[in-house]
Amino acid sequence: MELLSPVGNFDNLIAAVQNGADAVYLGADVFNARAGAKNFDRNELKEAILYAQKRGVEVHLTLNTLLFNHELQEALEVAKFACQCGISAIIVQDIGLALELIRRFPDLPIHSSTQMTISNLDGVNFMQKLGFKRVVLARELSMKEIDQIRQNTTMELECFGHGALCVSYSGQCLFSSIVGGRSGNRGLCAGPCRLNYGLLKDGKNIENGYLLSPKDICTLEILPQLLNLGIDSLKIEGRKKSYEYVSIVTKMYRKYIDLAKDKSKEYKVEKEDLQQILQIYNRGGMGTGYLENRQNIVYPEKPNHLGVYVGEVKTIDRKRKRITIAKAEEIFTGDVINIRENTSYISEIVNGNTVGEIKNIENVRVGDEVYRIVSNQLNKKQWEIYKKEVRKVEISSKLYLEGENLRLELYNNEIDVKSALKYEKSDVNELDKLRVLCQIQKTGNTIFDIKNVEIEVENLKLPISQLNQLRREAIEKFEKALENSIVRRYDKAMDLEIPKVKKIAKVKPKVNLYLQKFDNQIDYAQIPYHEIYVPFKDLAKAGSLRDCIAVLPNIIDENYEKLIEENRAFFEQVKAVQISHLSQIELLKRMKIDKKMVADDTLNITNHLSEKVLQELGIQRFTISPELDKNAINEFGSNLEKELVVYGRPCLMTSKYCPIGKNGDCKMACQKGNYALKDRKEFVFPIVSDSVNCHTRIYHSKALTRSAREMPVDFARVDILQETEEEIQEIFSRINSEKTNRLK
Repeated sequence: MELLSPVGNFDNLIAAVQNGADAVYLGADVFNARAGAKNFDRNELKEAILYAQKRGVEVHLTLNTLLFNHELQEALEVAKFACQCGISAIIVQDIGLALELIRRFPDLPIHSSTQMTISNLDGVNFMQKLGFKRVVLARELSMKEIDQIRQNTTMELECFGHGALCVSYSGQCLFSSIVGGRSGNRGLCAGPCRLNYGLLKDGKNIENGYLLSPKDICTLEILPQLLNLGIDSLKIEGRKKSYEYVSIVTKMYRKYIDLAKDKSKEYKVEKEDLQQILQIYNRGGMGTGYLENRQNIVYPEKPNHLGVYVGEVKTIDRKRKRITIAKAEEIFTGDVINIRENTSYISEIVNGNTVGEIKNIENVRVGDEVYRIVSNQLNKKQWEIYKKEVRKVEISSKLYLEGENLRLELYNNEIDVKSALKYEKSDVNELDKLRVLCQIQKTGNTIFDIKNVEIEVENLKLPISQLNQLRREAIEKFEKALENSIVRRYDKAMDLEIPKVKKIAKVKPKVNLYLQKFDNQIDYAQIPYHEIYVPFKDLAKAGSLRDCIAVLPNIIDENYEKLIEENRAFFEQVKAVQISHLSQIELLKRMKIDKKMVADDTLNITNHLSEKVLQELGIQRFTISPELDKNAINEFGSNLEKELVVYGRPCLMTSKYCPIGKNGDCKMACQKGNYALKDRKEFVFPIVSDSVNCHTRIYHSKALTRSAREMPVDFARVDILQETEEEIQEIFSRINSEKTNRLK
């Protein structure tokens, strides 16, 4: 199992490599899902690849955001540059870019990002058929589900083992984009899930807190089970985290992965090591996320680093801004503590438990809990190993005479270099084999460790300085050869230019009705729709509605798959099937359901290359992403039918976590009232729970409208969630108005 560590800057690269990572993942300065990290420009990227790979560490590049048409060319150039520098793999979200890379760079492994929401075997198999080398699985999968996938695929599987957990399925969240104007799919997530919310039931507030803020995950305790699953790569989240974080977390996982592999030793995680993990970063403790189907996913009390409990306030000296602490843990000068959300740097310690100067001391009370959020001693230890070369490359050597030359050969399985020194015997400094051996193995703080030395000469009569010079020259030559072996030679001629988009004519769109849920109180037959979208699980209620399209959910688990299998007859009565994830193409083929396929906006189609992929896969229509503006929409150019949502509450996120039943003592509470979340600005976001797979969908606080005029779209879609029949009729009346063809 590969240990894959996060790298947001060069310091963190050193931390990951020197503490035992097998591979690292990092972003260029464009098109990566952590735009807030420092990341790497092209010169730094080349240097980073060489630094890591010379030490036997693979480097994965994250080109894992959705792209617009005008960005495709630059993304391809970045990929080509990384490829030529010797990148080990590229992680991609955008399906159009991914297949373009697979086609143009057939020898370069392309990994399916967790942003592609691969949550079942169909998804894994479909990605493999498309040419992906590895799938980064959705973080919502349990070990049981991962095992079922592992037993039925040869695909490389990567899963998250430590760090932040998103409350929404990655790639299925528009909360930050639509509400805050910062797209998570574009690397700019503002983290609205980390804010404070109230939970409403039938309009009444029943709970408050950080109700969508998950704890971080830590899998140290279950590493043997993960190892037995056959996971190919265990990923640490944290490209925006500190050097100390990367250093400590990588070191701990290296230690315990190695221990789990050693069957001769008992596997036990030391308390001190867990304490270090908690000290460097934790959100209300740590859990294993969904891997063990645990229910305590969210910590509602605090959304950021909690720190480690060190005691409680015993006495307060408000004049001198000092407190004494009844200690549970040792504290030191330079630590940072937190009391009642006020942080203070400890500038002095008196008698071991009196500290100052405390900020906002007027708010502090006797008995308040004290947490250390920064440990000065722990952090200093991490920097002590900075640039200390502990990651050595083992090589062998051979010293022998060849005519008048003394030759030193350095080699391993891939590289063999020879250096020569004209041998002129000296009358002094005769060196025996032991002395020669010691000199040849003096590699200092280089990356090399000369393990095997073969000496085919007896005593040498030459100055030690000459032998040292020969060794230095050989090592420099070997290092250069090592660098050259890393650079990927890609000589195949290829046209990097992205084909231009062929403009398509604008037409007056037909108006379709889309039901987020079926309401028995509404006579949908009276609505003047062209086609009607109905959730698959509600098809029985739809009866004989004309021009019906069955809607599959964006996440299909075993419950939904069983329901679809048992009710395949319903597909006979529908006009088409709307897929909400590419993997559902595989599902429909496997179940021999042959219907026209239309794609929902959950497929995140944002450029004409992705549009082209849909066409090649047999999809005949797609819904335009709500993240696209008019200019981007006008740049689509295929003959595929296009649909634009002109009215509706966008689904902001799909989550496996249930803020209503807490996934613990559920009792189907979600079906016994109308639930919503209310934010600090009093906006109310409806919650709709799916009783089939117990997934939660959170919708925008208000319906959004946009005009389809002057757009190259064939259909205008009206999304309905809570509207009455009269309101729906009014919406259609406005849209169908010949004067405006848009909502007011």
